[in-house]
Formats: sequence, C-alpha cells, structure tokens
Amino acid sequence: MFDINIDRDNRSEFESWSVKSLQNMFPYFENLHSNGEICYSNLEFLNKFEDKKVLLLAGGPSTNDVNWENLDYDYIVTLNHFFMNSRLRDKKVDLAVVGGEVDLQSEQFLSYVSGHNPYLFFEIHSRWDSEFEYCKKLYEEYTLMGCFHTRFYGKLGGGPRLLLFMLYLKPDILYFAGLDGSKPMVEENHAFEGKKNTLPHGINKDNAVKVFTDEYEMFWEYLKKLNFSTKLYNLGEGFDYNMSSKYSKRSFPLTEEIKDLIRR
Repeated sequence: MFDINIDRDNRSEFESWSVKSLQNMFPYFENLHSNGEICYSNLEFLNKFEDKKVLLLAGGPSTNDVNWENLDYDYIVTLNHFFMNSRLRDKKVDLAVVGGEVDLQSEQFLSYVSGHNPYLFFEIHSRWDSEFEYCKKLYEEYTLMGCFHTRFYGKLGGGPRLLLFMLYLKPDILYFAGLDGSKPMVEENHAFEGKKNTLPHGINKDNAVKVFTDEYEMFWEYLKKLNFSTKLYNLGEGFDYNMSSKYSKRSFPLTEEIKDLIRR
C-alpha cells in the first residue's frame, strides 16, 4: 500500500500498482485514468465540477461549527457517515466517498442513497475484497459508482484524499471544512458520528499530535508542488483545533466576506 512517501519518485510504480489494484477490486468499473499521482474512474459525470464552486465537507468539527450553507456553491462532496449529520442527511450531496467503515447494507445509508442519488466512489480497502459480491450486486442495481486512489495516503483520513481528487477535476473554487487534525479525534468530537472513538491504525493519544502535525505539513507542501489553479478556502481557519490554519493563512487565507458569511 502506498502511504506518504511522496518525496520519493515512485509515480510510475504507483500508476501500475493503482490501476491493477483497482481493476482487481472493482472489475466492473470502467475507464480508469491514472497520471502517477492519482487513479480514478474517469466518468462523464465528473466533468461537471470543472470551473464550478465546490463545497467539501469532511468529518472534523468545523463542518458543524461554520455556516457553510451561506456560501455560493454549485456542488457538495463529502464522505463516509455524512448521512448521519443533521445538516446533511436531508440535503442533496453530489459525490460521496464510501470508506471501509460504512455499512453498505444499513437502512440509513440505503435510504439516503435511494432518496438523493449521489455518485459513490470507493478507495482501495481490504473490506471490499470480502464484500466483492455485494458491491458487484450494488453496482448492477445502482450504477452511479466509481473508484479512485491517491499516491498520498497517510493517517489524516479520507478528507485530504477527497480534496486531492477534487483538485484533479479542476473546480474554480474549492471550499472545505472538517479537515481539522488530531485534537477533535482524540477528544471524540466528530461532525458525522459524534463520539467516534477510533483512531487511525498506529495512532494513539500520545503520538497523535506529532503524527498529524508532520503529515499536514507534508500534505500542504505536496499540494504546493502540484501547483493547482483552483482557489482553496479552509472554512475551519482560525479554530484552535484546525491544523490546516497554519498553511491556509499563509497561502490561501479566507476573505473577510467569507468570514462574515460562515461565522456562527
């Protein structure tokens, strides 16, 4: 599994590995595109994000702590247990990444999907091997599905990887909330699951701050090198738990207009 060794030039190796791995895990998904940094199902649907204003909502507490509804956006993208959030469960989401922690057969998940028809994207995860037949059956009945995987993986959760995916789809503006860091996870303050008490593999309360600090620095330096033209706005900027504030204030600070709109 690729992780965070992005300073090593293993793009060719990643391209070969990611295409083969996604084809093996999801042979029913077609038209895989890979450029050595990301591999994804290149669906026609994804073209609609180009030059648009996209709102990305991840599971950190800033998703609950800002008035993102006041922003002028075209599409919402999110992930995992978003359908449990009181502000999202009745709102149309355009694309959702479904992680291995989600019960694909739960009534709450299926009810949201059948009612709002979001596109569902999957990353490489061992769970999908064990649920191969169910995933295949789900695709046969609900074809709005695809897959992706990024060379940058790490311990930061699915939010940064979804942000990377969106950047390759070339929106004009990408607002994001819920990419906050270790403190909310240690204190069990999750925007979608409330008192979520599981930390990423290899992370505990003693090492979480250092691991997340190091990996956020690596993540934002990596994005800078990729030189995307999309305008980024970190809606969690300024909260003491938001580890991305250090980088967003320096490289893509919130405007006063956005601050006024999202303050609660």
